Amino acid sequence: DTISDFIHGTDKLQFTAAGLGITTAADVMSHATVGGSDTVITFSSDIITLTGVTNLSSSDILIA
Repeated sequence: DTISDFIHGTDKLQFTAAGLGITTAADVMSHATVGGSDTVITFSSDIITLTGVTNLSSSDILIA
């Protein structure tokens, strides 16, 4: 999936722990990499690309 309008500090990414084995925002951040001007979060075969975002932080993430 690609999100092209994410605004760091304003928007939130919400994840559910079911099936991913994540319980904290730090777990999500450990799967995030910056490539060029994008942040890519990869869980096995599931990939989320945040275009134009290079400053994602734990405060941008919610765990449900």
